[in-house]
Amino acid sequence: EKGPSAPPAEAKKGIVISESKELSTFSSAVKLAEMKQLFTADPYTFLAPNNAAFKKLGNALLQTLMSSANREALVSLLGFHIVPGNINSSFIRETIAKNGGSYSIKTLQGGELKFFLKGKDLFVSDEKGGKSKVIAQDLKGNNNGTLHIIDTVLMPSG
Repeated sequence: EKGPSAPPAEAKKGIVISESKELSTFSSAVKLAEMKQLFTADPYTFLAPNNAAFKKLGNALLQTLMSSANREALVSLLGFHIVPGNINSSFIRETIAKNGGSYSIKTLQGGELKFFLKGKDLFVSDEKGGKSKVIAQDLKGNNNGTLHIIDTVLMPSG
């Protein structure tokens, strides 16, 4: 007879987005957009807006985005918050310093985000000039990816 088996090594190693109360709107959006496979594929860096960030959009826009009829727009918006590779805040800060104040990066959606510092705080700006503060950094996702929580939904141009 064998004793109880050990839990799998990956269990509870990092944040599980679907279990985070602070990220429940982001989690629902990912599910609706049918993008959950990204969480088990190659490593990605997720800039996950918290629930308060989605509330800033207003109910009308949020309801429009979260309707299945607008799945393409939702996929595009979420893809604008995902960057291929595993990019931690130390790398971002070092690159900002090397580049003289900012670090631009391509998103999965094809757009461009720009990281910058305000004092010691890390911010990211979108293609429309909107700015979001990175309020939690370097959380490990469940795919060896990295998760940064932001306080404003980023908007692609167009």
